Amino acid sequence: MIARRTTRLLPGTLGLCTLFAALAMPGEASAFTRIRTYSGERNPMATCSVNYGTITDTVAYQSGPVISNVQAVPVFWTSGVDASVQAFAEGYLGALVNSDYMDLLAQYSTAPQSGGTGQTIGRGTVLPAVTITPTTATGTTVQDSAIGPELQAQITAQHLPAPTNDAQGYPNTLYVLFFPQSILVNYGGLSCQGFCGYHGAYPANGNATFAYAVIPDMGTGSGCATGCSDQCTTGDTAVMVGTISHELAEAVSDPANTPGWVNPNQSSQNSEIGDICTGNGKTQTDTGPVPGTSILAQYEWSQRDKQCLLANPGVDAGSGSSSGGSSGGSSGSSSGSSSGGSSGGSSGSGSSSGGSSGSGSGSSSGSSSGGAHGVDGGSSGGSSDAGSGNFDTPASSTGCGCSEAGQTTSGAAMAGLALLGVLGVARRRRR
Repeated sequence: MIARRTTRLLPGTLGLCTLFAALAMPGEASAFTRIRTYSGERNPMATCSVNYGTITDTVAYQSGPVISNVQAVPVFWTSGVDASVQAFAEGYLGALVNSDYMDLLAQYSTAPQSGGTGQTIGRGTVLPAVTITPTTATGTTVQDSAIGPELQAQITAQHLPAPTNDAQGYPNTLYVLFFPQSILVNYGGLSCQGFCGYHGAYPANGNATFAYAVIPDMGTGSGCATGCSDQCTTGDTAVMVGTISHELAEAVSDPANTPGWVNPNQSSQNSEIGDICTGNGKTQTDTGPVPGTSILAQYEWSQRDKQCLLANPGVDAGSGSSSGGSSGGSSGSSSGSSSGGSSGGSSGSGSSSGGSSGSGSGSSSGSSSGGAHGVDGGSSGGSSDAGSGNFDTPASSTGCGCSEAGQTTSGAAMAGLALLGVLGVARRRRR
């Protein structure tokens, strides 16, 4: 069976090349999130908020495996990956996979499902980051079909840690691939022109050996910088967190060639749990502080609770529409009284309903080859209709006053935090 791919797309229009490519692949999901396109650059003084409207989408178990205890491996595709990303990736992923965020995903365990794979989702681990020098997938444009074989070659040469399996024999390893701005990935369209990120599995047919996620560079000058988050968020890693967390959550719940948890109506634009909660529009934020940490992550669909959350109810201060906003390191707030989050890492100031300010850093995106799903098209803010199918839309944002449910934070304070994020301060956690 051909592996399905989901993508987080840039805002605005659907990447036609990507769409046509997906339609040409029988058995693949063709759900895409629009690329956000809006006039003007990031506005540090704008107000962005997390506001999910009524969501009618759903996901259901389709008999495939999940990832039980994800083992995330940050992989830098050449030494040209931005220094701030290299300093941030391992710490961000380590905080994310060992947090309440993963406890939320436990509802997608397959052990209770009739005809399921008998897996239970728990918290994960991160391995040390690895920089690779590709030997076959070289050049300034890398085809998705070349990524899986390249990773396998790096594993065989012992440049990458070998993938591990869970007790049921399914892969736990997710290689999270970070690319320099000088290298584009072609997956039916080019990175930061047609999508913000995606995830997949290799080999593309049959039983997968490992999963991977593709995360393009999202710094100034890339299409992702102004297309993969709201206009209030600025900074390479700050923009990245939405895509990284989006792809990781979808890889955990729907990693391989046989579908795991997806929308049974494959014509829906929101096919995986991240797509449903992807933001849409320049002032809508789809990230918030992960409880108990200082990092930000994208809200994910909870089928059990029928809303977008960052953690289980009672733990998640955001409950449904939660504090958003992040820019470089910005404070955000969340409804209910939760600490606001910021990327870049540093305490942020700003007021928010529920009253809280926070600090944090982190963001990333994933890449995949072989058979992929969940392409993150990038989203801005957070809106209920973003993320058609497996694509997540990019939005762009700067250190603006981001708010949740009408709560705002000062753009000036966020801009200062963004600078700390660039310097690598407290980059591992964002809140």
